[in-house]
Amino acid sequence: MTTEERLYKLEGIVEGVMATLPERVTALETRMDLLRQEIKAELVALRQEFKDDMAVLRQELKGDMAALEGRLKEEMATLRQELKGDMA
Repeated sequence: MTTEERLYKLEGIVEGVMATLPERVTALETRMDLLRQEIKAELVALRQEFKDDMAVLRQELKGDMAALEGRLKEEMATLRQELKGDMA
């Protein structure tokens, strides 16, 4: 194969690539946009799940704190009674 034939063949390959490249770039851009939308939707869902979990944990913590506060008050009342008994 001569240099001229190789050059002609190479030009054909380049022309073929250039003919299909815009379509492939467009398809790739479309796929990237779809993936971006999926990621955004997933992120919104994860944020909501996180907020829901945090709300549940806050409620549990409030309940635990209230229970501990009640136990502390009972213990303090018991200690006061014992102290009054010791002082009498």
